[in-house]
Amino acid sequence: MNLQIKQAEQSDVSDIAQLYDTLTKYLEANINYPNWKNGVYPTVLEAQHFADINSLYIAKIDGETVASVVLTHEPEPPPVNTEWGVKATDDEVLVLHVFTVNPKYFGQGIAGKILNFATELAKSQNLKAIRLDVFETNAPAIKLYENNGFKYVDTIPLEIPDRESEWYKLYEKEL
Repeated sequence: MNLQIKQAEQSDVSDIAQLYDTLTKYLEANINYPNWKNGVYPTVLEAQHFADINSLYIAKIDGETVASVVLTHEPEPPPVNTEWGVKATDDEVLVLHVFTVNPKYFGQGIAGKILNFATELAKSQNLKAIRLDVFETNAPAIKLYENNGFKYVDTIPLEIPDRESEWYKLYEKEL
């Protein structure tokens, strides 16, 4: 498998929007672990925004978009008042958001390779940690993160636009 991961450009946004559509429809028809809703979250507007600020990454195999991830220094709003394991400012941390894999490629190790990519990117920028939040019942993602060196930190409620308040687990990987 020749997986290529690169920073997305605006020309990639339509492929990522299609990935979001495919994934959310799959989740709604099966077990919706992240509680995402087709046409509500994630959407092309998020992809466009994160591409504009150079925070959107795309993964392809033989030209086919198979995954995407957003990597920023900004935590989810509102600010989280949690005791993180690593003392660091937002500029010293890489935050993982909107991590997607095409269901056709589930179980093929793509998510782990993207986490390795994010880790190497953070290390190359001399960052101290990678942080993320995950919907509290998203068992497959929680297992993935824990198997890739992320440590549980806390569980908090997050208010997300167009969605009810939900509980999220916070994870951190020290670099």
